[in-house]
Amino acid sequence: MLKKEVFLAKIRGKETVLESVLNKNQIEQSMFDRWISQVHENIPLFQQLWKVRMKYIGIDDFHYYDLYAPVVPECFPTVTIEQATDIIYNACTPLGEEYQEVLKQAFQYVIYDEFLPSSYAVNIYNIHPIALVNFKGSLSDLLVLAHELGHVVHMKYTNQHNSFINSEVTDLSSEIAALTNELLVLEYLIETNKNVEQKRHLYNMLIHKFHNHIFRQTLLTEFEKKIYEHVENGMSLTGKFLSTQYSKLQAKYYGKSFVDSFSGNEWMSIPHLFSTFYMLIYPFAFYGALKIVEKVKSNQAISDHYAEFLSNRNSNLLKELFQEIQLDQEHHYKMLYELIATILNQYISVMGS
Repeated sequence: MLKKEVFLAKIRGKETVLESVLNKNQIEQSMFDRWISQVHENIPLFQQLWKVRMKYIGIDDFHYYDLYAPVVPECFPTVTIEQATDIIYNACTPLGEEYQEVLKQAFQYVIYDEFLPSSYAVNIYNIHPIALVNFKGSLSDLLVLAHELGHVVHMKYTNQHNSFINSEVTDLSSEIAALTNELLVLEYLIETNKNVEQKRHLYNMLIHKFHNHIFRQTLLTEFEKKIYEHVENGMSLTGKFLSTQYSKLQAKYYGKSFVDSFSGNEWMSIPHLFSTFYMLIYPFAFYGALKIVEKVKSNQAISDHYAEFLSNRNSNLLKELFQEIQLDQEHHYKMLYELIATILNQYISVMGS
C-alpha cells in the first residue's frame, strides 16, 4: 500500500506522498511545517491538561492507559433521537435558514442501528446520501450524529449543484463540515446547560476534542510522515521500527512516564493509518471549523458563503480561510493557543466549582 502511494505521488509530479496530499487539500507546505512546530512549542500547554487529569483521577504519574480514563462520571442525560435532532437543529441556527432546511431533510436520511461497530456516511448520487449511526442516546452519540449529519448535508449540497463527475469532495472540506456541527452542538449545550455536573462533563468533552484533533492527530501525522520518509528513501519497514518511532513521539508529546512496553504498539490499533495521511486532515479541519464557527457567530452573512463552500461550486471560502492564516501564521496560531488556554482555564474553573 505504501509503495503504491509513493508511486502514485511520483507519476503525479510530486516529490513525496505528503506533498501530494497537501496539494489536493489546498494546504501549503510551509503552513503544515509551521503547524507541527507550533504544536511542539505548545506541548507545555497540553501538559497542564495532563496535570489536571492526574489531579482529578488521583494519580501521580501519567501513563498510556490513563489517557482516556473518565475524569467525571457520565452524568449527561440520555436523549432520544427526537431530542437529539432538536438539539442539533437549534445548535446549527447560526449557519442560516437555508442550511437548516437541508438539515431538516438530512434527518430523514439517517439509519439508526445500535449494533453498528462505527458510524459513517455514504453518498448515493441522484438519490440521497445516508448516514448509518450507532445511537444509544449518550453525549458521544449525540456528537457523532451531529458529525455524520454534517457529512450528509455537505453531500446533499454537492449533489444538488454538481454533475456526478464533479460531486466528489475533498477530505478536508468534508471534515470541516462535520466538525463545525460538533462544535456548534457542544457550544450550544454549554451555553444552555445550568447543571454543574453536566457542565463539567461537557467541558471535559470539549477539551478532549482539542486534545484529540490538534494534539494527538498531529502526533499521528508526524508518525505517518516518518513512515513515508522511510519508504521513500528505499528502506524496509519492520514492526520494531514502527513501534520504536511511535514510542519516541509519545515520549516527546506526553512525557517519558507515558511510555511503557505496550504503548508503542498502539499504532497497530489505528485504522486511519490505512487511509493515506487522513489524520493530517483533522487538525486543519478542526481549526477550519473553529474559524467558521467564530465567523458565523459574529457575522450571519457568511452563511451564504458557507452554503457555497458546501456546494463545492467555485467557493472561495476555504481558499480565503487558509490564505488568511497563511499570510499571518504567527498571529493565527497564537490566537488558537490562546483560545485553548482560555478553554483550559474555564475547564479548571468548572472542575473546581
